[in-house]
Amino acid sequence: MLGLPRALAVAMRGHRVRGYDADPRRMSLDWYPGNERAPDGESLPSVAARSDFAFAPIDEVVAGSEIIFLSVQTPSAGSYDGSGPFPAGGVDYDLEPLRRAVAQVADTAARGPAFSRVLSVVSTVLPGTLRNIARGLTLASGLALAHTPEFSAVGSIMRDCLDPEFALVGTEDEKTGRKLKTFYQTITNAPIFVTNLENAEMIKTTYNGYIGIKIGFANALMEMAHKTPGCDVDVVSDCLALASRRLISSKYLRGGLGDGGGCHPKENAALSAFAKRLGLSYDPFGNNMASRDRQTEWIAELVATEHRHSGLPVWLIGTAFKADVTIEVGSPALLLLGAMQRSGLEPAVHDPLVPDRWNPPPKTPALFVIGTPHAELKTFAAPPGSIVIDPWNHVSERAGVRHVAVGRTVTPG
Repeated sequence: MLGLPRALAVAMRGHRVRGYDADPRRMSLDWYPGNERAPDGESLPSVAARSDFAFAPIDEVVAGSEIIFLSVQTPSAGSYDGSGPFPAGGVDYDLEPLRRAVAQVADTAARGPAFSRVLSVVSTVLPGTLRNIARGLTLASGLALAHTPEFSAVGSIMRDCLDPEFALVGTEDEKTGRKLKTFYQTITNAPIFVTNLENAEMIKTTYNGYIGIKIGFANALMEMAHKTPGCDVDVVSDCLALASRRLISSKYLRGGLGDGGGCHPKENAALSAFAKRLGLSYDPFGNNMASRDRQTEWIAELVATEHRHSGLPVWLIGTAFKADVTIEVGSPALLLLGAMQRSGLEPAVHDPLVPDRWNPPPKTPALFVIGTPHAELKTFAAPPGSIVIDPWNHVSERAGVRHVAVGRTVTPG
């Protein structure tokens, strides 16, 4: 569904585009089942007639292209598509069609002339997939693998291609990144985000997952309103949509510890109790708090593992519920302290702003855990030989200190 409209959108911007499909029936404009049109309403055949687009054999497509975009579906294994109940445990992608397509392009490139070109996979895949696929292949000299997933909706594929929120490029070398960025600059004025393969794979899949989370939350509000006289979900949603600083924004989209303070945890707890009284079919508020607890326990286990390997004494640095305040009510750092204690650790505690927590850290190596990202902790001076576990990626790195920025330091194998 994505490949043909996208190819025509690129051709509209003056590029020479050649298209191939392993299914001969799709090597024609007549087969396309969607009601796709150009942004101005022009039909696909009309766009094709006035642009440099044509179907061609795969040898010609690969030999004559500097960038080869591969748009192959990655359906759920077992044919799950959302039209039936969700299977317990989830369902992974069926990657065989993609593996075959990547191998076919790689083999075709190996038989043809060698020159610098890019094989960019558009298909949606989980983080780590493309690197794993590449391990089983011998890519032709000059053929670089990349990931450029699209954020398009059926019915507006061409418009979304030419006017996206952003263009995403995943690659492992600067030359390929520059080449793809230059290409996207010829078809859109949108921001172009260049990163590695795994990040690009994660961005695309979690983008779609986040949409599902928003819809599920809105539908929970709908059910709550339906079961509560006087409530109207549209009125509630219209007001929430005005919250452009915290809700509809980049706020709270950075990894760290859980939500905290005197309001948010107790509101979620009360809403979870309310959901139970109403008999809601799904309780997102209780799940919020369960995820907070479990993610905190995971970080505590991360600390315990580092302690077992290093033998260093453990210190929790920062106990306030958020940065640059002295209040500990609802503190996720204290939740982490309890989780570490339950795992058998006996952390010492220091917070430079909370009077009862002032306890200067040692001058000897230790395992420091950043519980609260106070501004003054940006330059926290851990002694050489120490380990700093930093869920916020807040503390500046120092020579002789191993800085574990959680979720940010793992190198692909």
